[in-house]
Parts: sequence; C-alpha cells; structure tokens
Amino acid sequence: MTEVQNSRAVLFERGSVLLEKSEEPSEEVVKFLAETVWGTPGGTLFRHLDTQELIHLLVKPHYINCYRRNELIAVLSFCQRTSLLNGQASDAYYIHHLAFHEKFRIKGSKNKKSDSLMANPALINPKSWIKQSMLNLFENPQVVSQNNDLSAKAVFYAFIEAENTRSLQMATGFGFQKIRRFSTLPFSRLKPKGHPNVFRIEESEKEQMLKALEVQYQDHTLFFTDHIFLKNNYFVFKHKGEIVAGVQAMPVQWAIQALPGLSGKITMKVLPLVPLISRLFNPKKFTPAIFEGIFFKEGHEQHLIELLEAVLEKMKLNTALIWLDNQSPLYKLLRNSKQLGLLDKLQEESQADVIARFVNYSQEEIAQFQHRPVYLSAFDLT
Repeated sequence: MTEVQNSRAVLFERGSVLLEKSEEPSEEVVKFLAETVWGTPGGTLFRHLDTQELIHLLVKPHYINCYRRNELIAVLSFCQRTSLLNGQASDAYYIHHLAFHEKFRIKGSKNKKSDSLMANPALINPKSWIKQSMLNLFENPQVVSQNNDLSAKAVFYAFIEAENTRSLQMATGFGFQKIRRFSTLPFSRLKPKGHPNVFRIEESEKEQMLKALEVQYQDHTLFFTDHIFLKNNYFVFKHKGEIVAGVQAMPVQWAIQALPGLSGKITMKVLPLVPLISRLFNPKKFTPAIFEGIFFKEGHEQHLIELLEAVLEKMKLNTALIWLDNQSPLYKLLRNSKQLGLLDKLQEESQADVIARFVNYSQEEIAQFQHRPVYLSAFDLT
C-alpha cells in the first residue's frame, strides 16, 4: 500500500480508478453518505438526516473509498470491534456503509433513484475490479486491520432486509451466509408518562452496569458495549435503590420515502394527517429514539416497560425503535407484553437477516453463531 495525504492509503490504482483506505471520513465522503437513499425498493426506503453528526461517533471505523476520474463513486465502511466466543476474542467487522453513486445503481421500476446497493452491476461481473477488490478485503481482513497474523479469526457481518433476495444472492457470492433473523419493534406512546424512579446512570454505576449487561447477553453472539453510555444517555430504573432495568437511548432523524406492504402505504399517507396520532410518525422528519443495551432484572419486567416510556418522556419524543433477534428472550418478553403501543399495532413487523463471512472459524464455531441469538446495536442501524 502507498501512503497518501491525510493518512489515506492506496489499495488499488489503475488508469482513472483509485481505491483508497482511510480511518476518518473526508467531507466528501460524509456528504456522499448523507445524500444516499438506503433500503430496498418495495420495502423501506429512507435517508439519514443526521449523518454529519453521527458518523463522527463511530468507533474504530475503516473507510474504503472508490474514485473514478477523481469522482467518488462508492464507499464501503467497516466498524472494527471485538467478538467473544467461548471466552476467546477475535476481530469482528460490521459493514456499516455500502453505498454507490446513483448512476452506478440498478434502476428499479418502483423507484428510479434507489435500489439494492449489493445488487450492483459492478458486483455481478466476475471480472469486475470492484468485486475482486472487495473479495480480497473479505478474504484478507489484515488489509483492513493491519493485523499480520494470517491465522487470526475474523468475522464480517451486515444486515439485509428479509425480502431483499437479490442482495442476499450477491452477498452469498462474496462468501456471506445467513446466520440469524431479527425484527424492528416500535415502542410508542401518544402521551408518554415520566417516572420518579428513572434516572440517568451515575458515573459510579457504569462499571456495575457493564458487568450486568455482559451477564444479560452472555448467550448472545457479537455482543459489544462500544455504544453504551454514548452521550451519557443510559437510563436506569431503580427499585428500593437497586438498578432493576436500564437502556441506552439516542434520538435520530430520518426522512422516510417508503414503507413495505399495504400497512406501510397507510402509515405513510394516513398517519401524518390524523391529529394526535401524527405525533408517532412524520415521514418527512421521523425522529425516534433508538434503544439498545436493554437490561432488566428477573421479576421487574413491568419496570422495564415503565422505564422505556419514561425515557420517551425525558427526550420529549413519542416513538422509539428496538432491534432484537427473533429468538432472544427480550424479543419474546416485549412481544408478549402487548405494551409496545399503537404504532406496533398499525404497522406490520419488519424483519431482516444477519449475514456473516467467517475467516479461520471452524464449522462447529460457525454453528454457534447460527444457533445462538445475536446482539443488535441500535446505533449500527442508523
């Protein structure tokens, strides 16, 4: 690799084409990602309105930027973190962004401006230099991490909407496999109530909370705590002075262009026009809280619901989003509680798949990823 300006390294260069790696996003990359429409035609389509802020909160990111004739045409980013399996640590790389310039996307009949980013012509042609470069990255994680141990274990993973079969087929071509399925749970209140037992966590309580979360998610794969306590937005419910429930929360802003199914069309067109109910969903500027790192002590399930509602009240919001493995105990608890709120009743449950590519893992180890629930960070979905 050749070192270039601003700690950027050239991975590939031929004629007018340049592939570079950087650890920080340039202003050009941030603008490129902020203008990208994400999602699947016929499914959910949206744009992030707070990319300028959130992108600088990513932990240990790596950016692979592709230029042609000095024009940025694609961005692939990884967030590097540590994955524990059977007490052994290895590198994990979450694919946070995979975006192509609009003119390189397949044009869909339903939406001319956006389509599956993985199902791109540049990724279909076996001789494509983009495809070969990406395959090299997935086969050799040391290119990303600069770890020279060729025997080291690593896992790349990403999320694909369940109905996006074309992207799944393309991901399979890169050696990815479907390992888990998860759902989006909306939690909403028209008039959220506060609670006197809900507080922001104190500094002296954070170490105890991290240990409690490790126990809570000890049976999950890909668990990490990089985003816990972000912006000091971890809230707890105390019962007789003891923390019995907790949640990391953060407001985000999206512009929603489409939602899947008939219920999605109704939600898009009707909800914003209905007084009071319109508080739950405004597609032009949808501002939910995103919840992760949820903790609860057995026997205090109702206090968890009270906590989630009180956090909405503290943030002056009406809706939150939670992403959970369909087979996780917490998903079953919240789904069976029947206390998720009105938006959950109006909108069909949205599902997506976790896909992963394993490097130097045995089949027995891969089977554990397939059979154990996966931890979902809400921040990864923004």
